[in-house]
Amino acid sequence: MANRPNLKGAPYRLRNSMIVTDADGSAPGRLVGRGGDLVELFFHDFVTGETPATEADSPFILNSGGDAQAIDPAHDVTQGIGVYQCVTGNADGTVANDGSQFVVRAPFQLDSLGGDTLVACRLRLVSAITSLSVNFGLTDNQALEEPFAVATATVTSTATDAACFCFDDGATLKEWYGLAVDGDTEDTGNASTGVGPVADTFQVLEMLISNDGADVHYYIDGNLLLSLTGAAGVGPDVALYATVIANATTTTSRTVDVDWIGAWAVR
Repeated sequence: MANRPNLKGAPYRLRNSMIVTDADGSAPGRLVGRGGDLVELFFHDFVTGETPATEADSPFILNSGGDAQAIDPAHDVTQGIGVYQCVTGNADGTVANDGSQFVVRAPFQLDSLGGDTLVACRLRLVSAITSLSVNFGLTDNQALEEPFAVATATVTSTATDAACFCFDDGATLKEWYGLAVDGDTEDTGNASTGVGPVADTFQVLEMLISNDGADVHYYIDGNLLLSLTGAAGVGPDVALYATVIANATTTTSRTVDVDWIGAWAVR
């Protein structure tokens, strides 16, 4: 695997290339190739002043549940930084009614890339971390779907192939989990990272994935917290889509802000 990613200022060496980032972690600053072909698979920074596009013209597929309060994610520039905002419903805690999700429209396959892939975003859970579940990562489905859920200590994967961070208030541990599933086989190393979200506080979530899908490393704010190696991982030959989905777990609406989201690889 490549060295530890760090989106908080230090250059990150991705095989033969580097990602050089802003000092405060607010967004990657520039890409520098060093003997390799570093590919930016996508990067979206929801900066203030950006004109929101219609879904048909945007790089995202927008999904939301049937409840009136569950809305398609939308660009919010009222906070001074610009975010993409997921607002859940408050009907019954099911994804079908309360989910709010955006999916990056363009997929990629890990085995089509020549090295490790870094998938990252900066997000915050607004107001509270209770009555809420959140997934960020890669999944095989463009439709409204929560890739993973955690109840008490039991992980359930709805996706067939996915690798995600998951926070679920239904879990005993109020922490981010690092989870992966390959062809409906969940990774035996699926576990909590030991770090949870804090209300109204941005965190940088990063996954570093090998191009055979076997190794998935989970970082929060630049710190390696969990590694899944050699046991299932995520399917390397499956079209994977980056996504963020928020869902209410009770009858209380919740909000998640995404400051930026991106992915980089060596081809």
